[in-house]
Amino acid sequence: LIEQATIDRYYDLTLYDKNRQAFIDRAYIEREDYTERLKEIKSPTLILWGEEDAWIPVSDAKKFKAALPQAVVRIMPKTGHVPMEERPDESLEIALDFLND
Repeated sequence: LIEQATIDRYYDLTLYDKNRQAFIDRAYIEREDYTERLKEIKSPTLILWGEEDAWIPVSDAKKFKAALPQAVVRIMPKTGHVPMEERPDESLEIALDFLND
């Protein structure tokens, strides 16, 4: 679903001096849990998720929805972790529909 140029760009970025180590270091950062702060968001919110996201399970979209009752959840079929790159036209249509409502 992703063009070869995008794959090449991601690969090239991994070759830059210290980028690979920075990515690894970032993966090991101990993160603070801000889940409780989600309820502070009062503005209209779009939760856009790839049904085949192998990094963050689509079931987490339900957790976001529970914390953000005013949110609109859109699950994109045949889509992984980066909908805006995998299916840019459809992602844009979903975002524009949300913004125009």
